[in-house]
Amino acid sequence: FFFIPVSAVKRPRPKYFLAAVNERFESLRDMFHVESIELTNQLLHYDQIMRVRNHKVSILYYPSPDADPFEVSEEDFSPRFKRFLNLLGDKVEVEGFKEYCGDLKPHNSSHGLHTYYRELEFMFQVIPWVGRDRRNPIARNSITTIAFVENGSLDVEPLSSHVLHNVVALQPMVGENDELRIKIACATRKGTPRYRPTLPMPAIFTEDESFIEYLLCKVVNGERAAFHCASTVRNQTKSLLELTQMTRRGQLLAALPSKISSRLQALKDALPAATPPTTRVRAATTGTAPSRRKVPSSGSLPIPCTGGGRGSPAHSKHTRVASAGRVLAASPTLASA
Repeated sequence: FFFIPVSAVKRPRPKYFLAAVNERFESLRDMFHVESIELTNQLLHYDQIMRVRNHKVSILYYPSPDADPFEVSEEDFSPRFKRFLNLLGDKVEVEGFKEYCGDLKPHNSSHGLHTYYRELEFMFQVIPWVGRDRRNPIARNSITTIAFVENGSLDVEPLSSHVLHNVVALQPMVGENDELRIKIACATRKGTPRYRPTLPMPAIFTEDESFIEYLLCKVVNGERAAFHCASTVRNQTKSLLELTQMTRRGQLLAALPSKISSRLQALKDALPAATPPTTRVRAATTGTAPSRRKVPSSGSLPIPCTGGGRGSPAHSKHTRVASAGRVLAASPTLASA
């Protein structure tokens, strides 16, 4: 961040503000002023995309350590997993649902889990409810995935993708007095910053509403941290640079024809008025009337330049004569602004 005093800006206009920035900060000399409503609208749209209000989270179920989560069906759900889904959100039919659906469409999934948390909207994409041909793409297209593992350990390497940054692993447990508890662990992609809330030691929670609130807060902050990952920041910077450069090139190309036409009009106004076509009379040596030969209707004749040696303007193929006794060189090359 940097601050420019109001007294340094001559007038509240972008070009004066840019002049004040260039005068005080040497590293910002390459900044330029772009007047484009289209660029403004695109930057606003980009900012709205980055301010995520809707979250899609995939849910994988592992009934056993060696089970393939993309081959599990709803019949394999355990009572503990069904209880977890009931706590997490409301089961809705995708077809006809008017709220946020994430990647779920009526042709690839019948149901999903929908909920709200602090004015944020969530769609949990339960992979066993998705058609088998779309399970893998939908699971790998989520920034955060929740894996419910009944027992054993979880290998997150087979789940890796360019989009997936966070994996939250849950494992059901039975505490004292047969209390239902759940253990949580998190794995993040390399380069993703740490995010809160931190995991307690041991990371075991009672399976109730307070745990669901903790889980949703962890998911939201994990997705926000993914936008600050080194690879994501590079892509965002590249997108913004391409957007501004494209608009800058479009603005120059749009202004170029008007600049050329105004320059050509100025050159045309600087030329003297063309003389009307003349006739050449050949005197008669006999008693007949003199014959007249008309000049071609083009109205411009090549006239040799005085002193015309080799290299003179008269011998140049780019030279045109507008009127007698005046040689006009070819139009100078126009420099783009």
